[in-house]
Amino acid sequence: YSKYLDNDIDEKVSSVFSTIKKVFSFKNIIFILFAVLLASKTLVGSFMPFNYVVLAVASAFEVPLLLVLISSIIGLAVTGNSSAIIMLVIFFLLYNLVTAIVNIEGINKKYTIFIKFVASVGILQLVTSFITGALFTELFQVLSSIILSGIIYLVTVTGMNVIINLKNGFVYTREESIMMILTIAMLLSAFSPVSVLGFKLVEILALVLILIYGWSNGAILGSTAGLMLGLSYTILCDVSMS
Repeated sequence: YSKYLDNDIDEKVSSVFSTIKKVFSFKNIIFILFAVLLASKTLVGSFMPFNYVVLAVASAFEVPLLLVLISSIIGLAVTGNSSAIIMLVIFFLLYNLVTAIVNIEGINKKYTIFIKFVASVGILQLVTSFITGALFTELFQVLSSIILSGIIYLVTVTGMNVIINLKNGFVYTREESIMMILTIAMLLSAFSPVSVLGFKLVEILALVLILIYGWSNGAILGSTAGLMLGLSYTILCDVSMS
């Protein structure tokens, strides 16, 4: 009897460890980091699309959305931004509703999710502006936010694909490798408030990132990645590179 009991316990312990290993896989850890660190990151202005983007990109890689949602809520809770948490939960429910209703076939999954994501962001932004009575006065800002959210999604989903499969030795195009650099740079932008000996930590990390990439891929690609990184920091991440 004790032999069967021991076997049953071993199976349960193995099942628990298997579940933990699956939840905290390399892919999931990457998304947890992005969700926590970029949860309160804003575009130029007050729009906070990165936690929305991480949810959409996570669905493209079949990462549990609840895991990403909880991670984003933790990141927002640290800053005490309760209104952003409410908006994130509303977006999470809206995105799942749109995903359940809208069925698009015949195109790449990445672009299917892109359409659903942009639609969800658009509905949320337009309805929010309508409720606050600022739909017409802020229409251009709302449309800009929707377009920029779509751009961030396309950059991030491509970059994440390279990062996740980096250890598999796949061959990627130059454009995809630059998207990887931009995705890593977005993560590093979370350290923009931190300074070391009077220097911004994000600038040091960005410089090291570009130097390593340029050394591995050549001066032309390194320069291109540096230019794209500077533009993304200024336009998308609201980080001043001085």
